Amino acid sequence: MTALTRNYVFSPLSALWSSLDRSMTIVGYSRAAGELARMGLHEEAKTCMKEVAKLKDEK
Repeated sequence: MTALTRNYVFSPLSALWSSLDRSMTIVGYSRAAGELARMGLHEEAKTCMKEVAKLKDEK
């Protein structure tokens, strides 16, 4: 019974959580890059956007 619960409840939720976590990380890096660019720190903003590109390619 425990194996059935784990396979049919927790596994799909785990994938959903992973996807949500990656999406929120992308949003955070994007917002940080925008603020860094606004403050004139363009190299740091570029670094953040490179991280965003890596996260988008991970799929």
